[in-house]
Amino acid sequence: MLYYLADALLSFGLILIFVMLLVNSLVNERQGRRKLALAHAQLYQYSVRIEDHATLQERTRIAREIHDSLGHLLTAQSVVLENTALSLKTNSQEATAFLEDSKRLGAEARRELRQAILMLRSDPLKGKPFETAIADLTTEFSHTTGIEPILEINLPIQFPDRYQVAIYRILEEALTNIQKHSEATQVTIKLAIQAEATDGATPTLSAQIADNGKGFSLHQNQTGFGLQGMKERAESLGGTLQIATESGCRVTVSLPLLGATLGFVWCWLKIKPLFARACIGCSIPMPICK
Repeated sequence: MLYYLADALLSFGLILIFVMLLVNSLVNERQGRRKLALAHAQLYQYSVRIEDHATLQERTRIAREIHDSLGHLLTAQSVVLENTALSLKTNSQEATAFLEDSKRLGAEARRELRQAILMLRSDPLKGKPFETAIADLTTEFSHTTGIEPILEINLPIQFPDRYQVAIYRILEEALTNIQKHSEATQVTIKLAIQAEATDGATPTLSAQIADNGKGFSLHQNQTGFGLQGMKERAESLGGTLQIATESGCRVTVSLPLLGATLGFVWCWLKIKPLFARACIGCSIPMPICK
């Protein structure tokens, strides 16, 4: 009788220990999920703050550029029109030449203003698919400069809107710099995912834009040509931006799509419901999947 009682107590004790270990494991797992969700939310908020700061700096730069370039063009046009008025009665041929110069300056001022407005637009993609928006951007560049960029796109998976906007803005700024400063005759744009999520490696969104222009000195242009704004856009998403100017100019952007945005990569893999289940009981919003 004592033998059976001891055996029952031992079994009960083992079951109790197992239940306690299981409960402890579940509690630890729940706490871990809460901490992970909190870390993701904090990281997202930090990313938004950096992105807002980059946007503010970019708008300040655009305002300064409008003042410099557009102000210069309008001042020059005003001088030309004054010369036209002086020459109109005495030398009609010279006046006609002045009017042609004024027309050219006015067209250039309109282009500058249009470019500034486009860069201030809150939704540069205008609801278009990412690849279509990039193709339209290069087409517009081609119409303006006569240079048809070579476009190579290999994007087998989708990624969040803020990544799309960041890449679009960086390419837009780079193309603007090429148009204004490089004197290039050839431009190449490459967009790719460097590692698939299924390989176990960190997938990285890579964008590269290169030209065969005259280049520039990085030491003399630390904050010029919108480089600082481009770098801050990349850094706001945990990425990097590198510039090489040995022959022409090459801008390379790398944005990691895992780690800082782990929940988003799960969305890639079509298991967003699993991510949602992992956050059951957590009141912290998880906007990184948007």
